[in-house]
Amino acid sequence: MPRRRTLSSCLALAAVAATPSPARAQEPAGGVSYEPAPPALEGVTAGVLLSRRSELLGGRLTFKGTLEERFAGRTVVLQRRLPEGGWIELTRTVADASAAFRTGWRTDRIGRLDVRALPIAADGAPSPATAPRRITVYRPARATFFGPGLYGRQTACGQTLTPRLAGVAHRTLPCGTLVDLLYAGRTATVPVVDRGPFRAGHSWDLTAATARELGFTTSDTIGAVRVRDEPPVSP
Repeated sequence: MPRRRTLSSCLALAAVAATPSPARAQEPAGGVSYEPAPPALEGVTAGVLLSRRSELLGGRLTFKGTLEERFAGRTVVLQRRLPEGGWIELTRTVADASAAFRTGWRTDRIGRLDVRALPIAADGAPSPATAPRRITVYRPARATFFGPGLYGRQTACGQTLTPRLAGVAHRTLPCGTLVDLLYAGRTATVPVVDRGPFRAGHSWDLTAATARELGFTTSDTIGAVRVRDEPPVSP
């Protein structure tokens, strides 16, 4: 005769079935599982990280660098500093036989950002990272410019509009707010000095002085991001 299972044995089997499986390692979009990078060794640097200083949101930034010889052939993790502290991984690659590496990141966050490269030591122990690379990622937006025919008038922020007044008009940002601008590879940091633009589909209105600095001569797409109080770059 088949043996009957007691209530206690059934409960024990149910408990085993309900036991959660071990957590999986972080899995990137590419589907390849890997363990999180070990913490960085503070106070020293592992090499040099280079890239462009500016990019539009959604654009791809290429990072390249050279590390100490002992990191040849080792995994290199590209990281971005978090506003609340700590670092988040963006991507990873492998250094070549000369300890040089190259990787890219499609920007998904605006602002002034610190990025570093962290090589993983052979024994998985903490290792030094490169010095942080400060980059600025801009939000694309349509812009116009103003000035000619309006010189001598007061702006909404109390300045007298002149050919030399550097600034930008925005509908809602407080007067004096600093804004980083990018156009055709040129950059400028200027304050909000007026209200506008009043043209549909446009978010910014540059003064003539700002337009000249950027080489901006018509209605076009620029990059813009508000400058916020941020800590200085440090390892």
